[in-house]
Amino acid sequence: METDNQIHLTLTYVKSSNLPTIKKTSKLRPRTRSLYSIVSIDGSGEVQEHKLDLSDNKSEGAPLILASMIKTSKFLQVKLYAKDSKSGILLAEVTTELDSFVGKSEIELSLIPANPKDTYKPALTFRVATSDRFNTHESDVALIAESLKIDTLDKSLKYVKLLVQAATAVAEEFDIFIKRNECILQLVNEIEQASMLVADRDNVALDGRRPNQEKVIQYLIPVLYRCLYFVWALSKSNLGKRLSDDSIKDISAHHEKLAGLINRLKLNQDLDTQAAVFEMQAAVFEMTCKVTDLHNNNVINKLPASKDAGWGSSKACLQDTRVALLSRIHDWALDPTSQQLLLLHGAAGKGKSAIAHSIAKELESEGLAVVPFFAFNRSVQARSALQLIPTWAKYLAERSPKYLEYLHSLSSSQLETSDIVDQQDSLLSKGLASLEHGQPVVFIIDALDECPHEQQAQLLDLLCELLLLPGLPPFARFFFTYRTDQAIAQKFNGFTALDLDIDNEKATADDICKFVESQLQDISEIANLVDDVTQAAETLFQCAAVICRELRHTKQLASDRRRFIQKIKETPGMSLYETYKAILEMHFTETTVELFCQVMTWVFLVQSPQPRNVFEAFAKVLYSKEKQLDVKEILSYLGSLLSGTGPQDTMPISPLHTSLRDFLLTQDESGQFFVDLNPESQKQIAFACLRIMNDPDDGLCFNICKLPAFALNSEVEDLHNKVEEHISLGLQYACVAIGYHLRHSRQESGISASGISAWQDVHRMDTVKPVSIGFAL
Repeated sequence: METDNQIHLTLTYVKSSNLPTIKKTSKLRPRTRSLYSIVSIDGSGEVQEHKLDLSDNKSEGAPLILASMIKTSKFLQVKLYAKDSKSGILLAEVTTELDSFVGKSEIELSLIPANPKDTYKPALTFRVATSDRFNTHESDVALIAESLKIDTLDKSLKYVKLLVQAATAVAEEFDIFIKRNECILQLVNEIEQASMLVADRDNVALDGRRPNQEKVIQYLIPVLYRCLYFVWALSKSNLGKRLSDDSIKDISAHHEKLAGLINRLKLNQDLDTQAAVFEMQAAVFEMTCKVTDLHNNNVINKLPASKDAGWGSSKACLQDTRVALLSRIHDWALDPTSQQLLLLHGAAGKGKSAIAHSIAKELESEGLAVVPFFAFNRSVQARSALQLIPTWAKYLAERSPKYLEYLHSLSSSQLETSDIVDQQDSLLSKGLASLEHGQPVVFIIDALDECPHEQQAQLLDLLCELLLLPGLPPFARFFFTYRTDQAIAQKFNGFTALDLDIDNEKATADDICKFVESQLQDISEIANLVDDVTQAAETLFQCAAVICRELRHTKQLASDRRRFIQKIKETPGMSLYETYKAILEMHFTETTVELFCQVMTWVFLVQSPQPRNVFEAFAKVLYSKEKQLDVKEILSYLGSLLSGTGPQDTMPISPLHTSLRDFLLTQDESGQFFVDLNPESQKQIAFACLRIMNDPDDGLCFNICKLPAFALNSEVEDLHNKVEEHISLGLQYACVAIGYHLRHSRQESGISASGISAWQDVHRMDTVKPVSIGFAL
C-alpha cells in the first residue's frame, strides 16, 4: 500500500469460528465467560470493541462496521479477549499488513493463541470495503474547503478529505441496507393488499358467484399464509439474518409469487363481474347451497361424535395468568420445526385443562390454527374413546372443505363405525392427506388419563401408531394432558416430544393469588381472605377455585361460614380431598348424609348430565314430599362442587372437576360421604323412569303434545316449543334413557319380578314406544 495515498477502509464483522470456551467459576452453576475482540490500526488509534455472546463455538454475532481513515498506517491488529470483572484476559491475537486487504471483498483472520499450550485456533471473518476515489480529485476537496472558508487549507484539508471518504464508503453499505429494507417493506405491502382482497372475498351473498376468483383464491390463501409466517419468523431474527442474501432471495420469491396471484385475481374479478349480471345464477346457487348443506350435514351427522367434548372460553385460564407456559405452547404449535407431540402432565387440580382450553381458544380465535379438541371426563357416562376420532373428524369437516370432500367419498359404514381401529384408518390416516398444507392442525386430548380403563390400552396403542405414520403431515401437532401416570408416560417414552411437568412451573402461586383476588375482591366481607386462600391452595388452582366458590356461596349459616374460614386459615396447603371433606362436613349431618349420597349416585349414573328438574322428578316418584324438599335443599348446598345447582338453573348438573368423583367413590378418602354405585342404583333409576312415564298427572298420555292427526313433524308449526310445553324434562329423560338403565340393570343384577310388574303397570305401552323412539332420534 502506498503511504502517500489516502485510503478509507471499512471492515464489517461477519462471523467467528473455532472460538474457545472459557469457564467461569460459580457457586450456583457452571458458566462461561463472554468473548470480545479489539480491532486497531497499527495497535493504536480508533478502536472499536465487539462482544460476542456465545451459546456454542460457531455462533455468529450481529454485524459490526469497524471504520478507520488510513494515511500512513500499514498494519491491522486483532485481539481476542475473555471478559472478567476487572480487565480482559487475552486469548489470541494477530497482526497483518493492510496491503493484503486491498482488492478483496472478504477476509478470514486466523488468530494465534497467547498461550502456546492452547490448541484452539480461533478465526474472525470480515467483509472488506476500500475507497481511494478522492486521491485524484484534489480540486474537488479544495472547492469544498474554500466554500467552508477554511483559511488554513493545508492543515484542514486532510480532515475534509477523510470526512468525505468515510461518508462515501459508509453510504455504499447504507445504500444496500436501505434497498434491502425496502424489499421487505414491499413484501409487507403486497401481503396487506392480498389480505384486503381475501377479506373482500368474505361476502356470503356473493359466495360461489365468483368462480374465476375462487380459482385464484384457493392458491392465494396458502401463499399468503406462508408469507405471513415468513415475515413473522424473519421479525424474530437478528439484523444480519434479515438482510442476508438468502433472506433477500426468499423475499423476492415470495413477492413474485404473491404479486402474480394478486394480478390474476384482479383480472378474474372483471370476468366475474360480467358473469354476475345473470340473476338466475344467484337463484340456482342458493338452491345448490341448500342441497349441499343438507348433504354435508348428513355426512357429518353420521359420525358418532361427542356433543359436548370441545373447548370452551369459560374453562380457560384467567387473563394474565400462566403467561410463560401458554406462550411456550403457543410457539410450539406454530413452529414448523418443533416436535409434533407435546405432553403436559402433573397432579390433579394444577390447571392442565384450563391451559388446554386457553391454547385452543387462542389459536382458533386468532385464526392461527385448526384445533380439533376432545376432553375425556369420567363423570360423563357416555364419554368414551370411541368418540375421540369422530369428534376430531367432525371438527375438521366443519372447517376444511377439502377434508369434508374426503368424507363424502366414504361409505356410511366407514363414517358410522364404532371400531376405533377402523376410525383411525379411514378418518385420520387417510383423511389427513386431504388437508390443506400450511396452516397447523393441533389435535388436543384433555385428561387422557380419564379415558375409560377398559379402552385406555387400545387408545394409547392407536395414538402411538398415529404418531409413527410415515405420511403424517409436518403441520400436524398433538397436545395431550394427563395426570401423572406411569403407564401413559412409558407409552410415549420413545417419542421425541416437548415434555412439560406443570408441577415444576414457576409463578404458580402468584397466578393463583391473581385468580383468588379476581374472585373475592367484589365482596367486602371476604376480600381480606385473598392471602389465606392462596396459602391454603398453595399450587392447586382447583383447590383455590373450590374455596372461592364456597366463600361466595350464600347458602351458609354464619357459624358454618366462620368455621370454614377458620379451617382455611389453619390449614395451609389443603389438598383437594381435604377441601371437599371440609365443605361437605359443613353442610351435611348424619341425618342428611345418606340422602346426599343417593343424589350423587343419580348424578354419576344418568346417561348424560341432566338439569336439576330431572333429579327432582326422580325424587317425586321415589320419596315422600318431605324428602323431595330435602333433595332440592341438598342440591342448593353443592354450588361450589357441581354445576347447575341453582333453583332456576337449566344447565346440566355435573362435577366441576373430576377429582370430586374420584373422592366420593374412594371410601378410604371420603368416609361417611362414600358413594356406592352398586347394581341396585341402576335399577332404582330405571324404576323411577317407569314411574315418571306412568304418572297419572304428568306422565304419558294419548297425543300428549296436542298435535294434528296424521301430520308429519315437518308439517307441525313450532314443534319444538310444543314438546317443551307439554313434556317435562323429567319425562323427556325417562322416555329416552329407560332402555339404557334397564340394559345396565340387566347386565349387573338382572331384572326382578318387580321390574316386570313395573313394566306392566305402564297402561299405555302404545304411547311409550313412539315417544321413546322419537326422543332417541
